[in-house]
Amino acid sequence: MLWRFWQDNVGRAGITLGVEYTLMLEKPEFEIEYSISNASGDVLLRPFAMLGFPGFPKQDRTSAIGTALDTRLPLRPHGSFWDEAREDGREEYLLLRHDVYPQTAIDTLRAVVSIVEQNRVFTLESWFVPDDTYRHVFSAHTNKVDTSVAIYMLTSRTSTMAQ
Repeated sequence: MLWRFWQDNVGRAGITLGVEYTLMLEKPEFEIEYSISNASGDVLLRPFAMLGFPGFPKQDRTSAIGTALDTRLPLRPHGSFWDEAREDGREEYLLLRHDVYPQTAIDTLRAVVSIVEQNRVFTLESWFVPDDTYRHVFSAHTNKVDTSVAIYMLTSRTSTMAQ
């Protein structure tokens, strides 16, 4: 099953943003492809994109998060990131981050969110493999008072980006 969405003239004439969702009918997996197309005739200096989950609606049931380098559980004695954020008191704080600088090493970025619901664990896992068109990429998990956020941030070297 496939859905495509796009928006023309984002920020300036000739810039088109797109997203394509592919749901697998035979297995519990899906793919998302993002695109930025530059037909503006202008060079975009260090264009960037932030991809990810805008917030976990079940922060009180999020039992673990992870990157390609590490896994993070709520700090004891907290049973969830919601409890941890409430006691911490800060508006937001970083849980995990994985930085990649493709000019020196190309690593696969990974973001994992596990949620416990009725004694079952549901895990959403995503991967991003940057290439040398990117100047800097990172994955990060941030905890906030009422939500948690997982993102990939991509900064390109060139005037166009794809996927």
